[in-house]
Amino acid sequence: CIRDRNFNCALLIVPVTRSVLIVLNELGGDHRAAQRRSALFARYCARPLARYVPLAQHVAFHKLIAFVMALLAILHTVCHFVNYRHAPLYTVARFAKWGWGGTTFVTGALILVAMFGIFTAAAEAVKRAHFEIFWFAHHFFLLYYFMLLLHGPSFYLWSVGPLTAYAYERYRRVQKGATPFLVVRVEWIPPVLRPRGTRPLVG
Repeated sequence: CIRDRNFNCALLIVPVTRSVLIVLNELGGDHRAAQRRSALFARYCARPLARYVPLAQHVAFHKLIAFVMALLAILHTVCHFVNYRHAPLYTVARFAKWGWGGTTFVTGALILVAMFGIFTAAAEAVKRAHFEIFWFAHHFFLLYYFMLLLHGPSFYLWSVGPLTAYAYERYRRVQKGATPFLVVRVEWIPPVLRPRGTRPLVG
């Protein structure tokens, strides 16, 4: 059960790591990129993955994993309270030996706080009305993953790959955003820029 939770928490960040999705889409399709890179990997790994896993629906997959993790986190917390009610001394002694330096209570509480902030701000109504709240609250994932690394001593074994890929992508994104560029042309597209309920300009 613990291994399943570790796997799900580590997998949660993969669908929003764009560089990984781009590589899998390229290798999974009939592109020249598949020939330039490992043809063996493309044939036996990436192509079946792109065929049977809907990579284009990565956001929906991310939401599904998050929903499952929320349910498991609630169940996990309730079970701890049940254990504490029936065997408080044993539960406290067990928690003191688990996690880094016996910080299980604090890290578990902060994980729930981070999840609450992320989930409440991710509601469609909040995201549409105040996208900045959604964007800010989603950065609680930094607290979420840091606390997970302290909460479960073996979690780093599962998360080192996905977290490293995501951190490298964010670094490359910032580096690319700081590169100067030249705007050659700005084109006005009437159906996109025209407000709803207004008539198109004539003349």
